Amino acid sequence: MILLDTNVLVYSVNRAAAEHADSRRIVRLSAAGTLPGVVVPQVLLEFYATMTSGRQVTTPLSPAQARAEVEGFCRRLTVKPVPTDVLSHLFASLSEQSPSGHGIFDVFLVAQMKGLGIGDVCTYNVAGFNFAGIRALEPAQVLALYPTTS
Repeated sequence: MILLDTNVLVYSVNRAAAEHADSRRIVRLSAAGTLPGVVVPQVLLEFYATMTSGRQVTTPLSPAQARAEVEGFCRRLTVKPVPTDVLSHLFASLSEQSPSGHGIFDVFLVAQMKGLGIGDVCTYNVAGFNFAGIRALEPAQVLALYPTTS
């Protein structure tokens, strides 16, 4: 399994972004089951928050539009549950890194990945996932790992 990070979902719907084509391909292949991409509820919440914020995107979505996008992702992608042992993984990950502010959210994603047995994350924020047992890959790298899907 490969966790799809929020930025991949954001770029998949933002046609003006240079990252749009690869991000859209990642989401489409994951939806088709050709690529083992999954999301967790946190990624969907972050997508909603990002896409409805005028500070984070140049053309924000209305809450209704963002909800429709999230519901579409839920229909097309595998949404893994938050593991019950996520806090123990969070505390272990915090012993590797001590983030401040919003940095805690990537650490919480790592904790969920570890609890779900997911070792790979597809992201444009590779530096944010420098943890033991986690391999952060940009979408182009993921697509290269699955050459029959490109």
